[in-house]
Amino acid sequence: MVQEGAGARLHQDFVARRFDIEAIYQDGDKVLVVYQANMATGNPTHPTATFRNAECHAFENGKLKSVTVFFGDPPGGLTRRQFAEQSGAG
Repeated sequence: MVQEGAGARLHQDFVARRFDIEAIYQDGDKVLVVYQANMATGNPTHPTATFRNAECHAFENGKLKSVTVFFGDPPGGLTRRQFAEQSGAG
């Protein structure tokens, strides 16, 4: 599946080298995962090639129902607006 819009611009060149899981919490049919992603190479938006997010995975009848992603703060001290503009989403 190919993403369209801002998500496609943000992730079109994303190649993960690894994901470091920092925490996993379960509450009934919901699981919260906090991780740091390490990209294979840096880019102008993510020169350090890392970012940190959290995701909430909801399950129903043993199947994935939804995923909500909570994006971490922009890298390098950028404001959210600056980060959006530099990544093509703004």
